[in-house]
Amino acid sequence: TWRAAIDTSILPFVTSTWVLGYLAPQSGVFLSWGELLVHSASPRLFLSTAPAAGGISLHANPIPNLPALAGQIAWSQGLLFGPGLLMLTNGVELRLR
Repeated sequence: TWRAAIDTSILPFVTSTWVLGYLAPQSGVFLSWGELLVHSASPRLFLSTAPAAGGISLHANPIPNLPALAGQIAWSQGLLFGPGLLMLTNGVELRLR
């Protein structure tokens, strides 16, 4: 199982978070809610949503036990949602070993 946590304590009005995983990274695309660091035109590998409760948002997703996935890379980025808020997080490269 893949697990991630997004700390939302500095933004107490965040209601949920998403973590998106794509096949390719991207940089230099600036939007009003931050820099997009995943290439949204590449295949999306996963989408995880979780409520933000107590200043932390916990994500957990099963990973199939398939040898063919060894070495697979996903480029991920979080998205914070709340009343009048849409904000991108830093990006993370995920590599299955």
